Order: sequence, then C-alpha cells, then structure tokens
Amino acid sequence: MTITTLADSNKYIALFDKQRGGDLPVFVGARRYPYQGGAGLGDILRGLFRRVLPVAIKGVSSFFSGVSKAQDQGASFKDAAKSAIGPTVGALFESGKQQWNKYQEDKQRAREEAERKTEENKQV
Repeated sequence: MTITTLADSNKYIALFDKQRGGDLPVFVGARRYPYQGGAGLGDILRGLFRRVLPVAIKGVSSFFSGVSKAQDQGASFKDAAKSAIGPTVGALFESGKQQWNKYQEDKQRAREEAERKTEENKQV
C-alpha cells in the first residue's frame, strides 16, 4: 500500500487499528511488555539440562569406573557390567537426592525473594 496523501495515511491507520483489535484493553501485546516470555519448550529443556543431566552424567561415570575396576581385576566385560550396576544405582540415587535438595533450596530462595519484593512494594 503506497501512502501518498493524508487520507491514505488515515485509511492505513484505520486498517491497522482494525487488525490489531482497536482499543480493546484485553490484549495489549508487545507494546506493554517489550520482552514477553513464558513457559515453553526452552524452559522444559533448561530444567532437564539443569537437573537431570548431572544425575545422568554421574551415573554413566560411576558405571564405567565400576566396569573399569572390575576388568582390571580380571573379570569379563559381562561380569564387570553386572557388578557395576549396584554401585551405579546407588550413585544415581545419591546424585538425584543431591539435585532434589538443591532444587528445593533454590525454590525456597526464590519464594523468599518474591516475598521480600512483595513487602518492599507494599512499603512504597
């Protein structure tokens, strides 16, 4: 659409207002919140990488170190893998427990921070 006159620009503005919903207070979009964010796939993946990946890495490293120790003692790979499963499960549970405690501490810290900000806003 080529704008050549004031009347054309008014038509364009009217068309734009009609497309964006006019002056409805329900949806204000990016004009009000320039950096919109939400819970999406990125938040899910971030949670996985932050909480699950360290546990998995600990389990894999524990398994391979157990297999390596058993093979150094002369066991076959099959027997070494069987003997490494028990310590690996224990390491997974321990690492998972540590990650869970860390998650709970982070959650509590975030709650306290939100309460502190709420109190500060009430005082202002």
